[in-house]
Amino acid sequence: MKRIKKTTFRLALTTSICALSLGLLSTPAAAAPGWSWNLSRDMLVGFPPNATPNPPANPINAWTFMESTLGGPSTLPKFGAPGSCWGWASSTMACWYNPNSGFMGSPIVGLSPTTTTVLSCPQIPQTRGVPILHPGMSQDAIVRWKNPLPQVLDVQVLGRFTHIDPCGSGIADGVAWSVLDHFGSTLAFGTLQSNMSATNETDVFSFVLTVNPNDDLFFVVNRVGNYYYDSTELDVLIVAQ
Repeated sequence: MKRIKKTTFRLALTTSICALSLGLLSTPAAAAPGWSWNLSRDMLVGFPPNATPNPPANPINAWTFMESTLGGPSTLPKFGAPGSCWGWASSTMACWYNPNSGFMGSPIVGLSPTTTTVLSCPQIPQTRGVPILHPGMSQDAIVRWKNPLPQVLDVQVLGRFTHIDPCGSGIADGVAWSVLDHFGSTLAFGTLQSNMSATNETDVFSFVLTVNPNDDLFFVVNRVGNYYYDSTELDVLIVAQ
């Protein structure tokens, strides 16, 4: 796998994904015509206008928000309303977490329904609809995709992990990320450093594989040493070939 660490590739990937999606919609049907799963799109569609009294379900569509446990990945059971996640009172981000780990000790998978910045050293950007994963004190943050169709699929998987937190000078040590298949084999991996600047470091990945009905893919963010200042965006598109 070729790893790419340039901010400019964030726009390039987004443009490529849009072009690919449009191309698929105008292409005659194959084995699974028109099927695609866009993590950001699916989360926004599944996110109610007012999430406080009506929190979105976990999972949303084919995606589930999870943490690592001794027995394997486990669903994050609790939903935190916008402005309550990880003490980011100025944030619009809502998240899924595990209250049994203590709120600040739990991994989270969060989403901001609007594009905003959090006023912190000096700013942490939040892009509308792009999920943020943050590992916990001792557990990984995980997004799982499960093939929801009752048939074997050849899929192309395109995505990126982007470290977005410029805070924690002298403390933060970056994150490790990986993509695992149904059997736990690693399909892609890398590390993102905490560069303490407004320039986000990005790793882009792309691969093709065959998945059976109910097969999983796991997108994982892991702390390197400590879990401080490890906020990481995940953007994924999965397209049936």
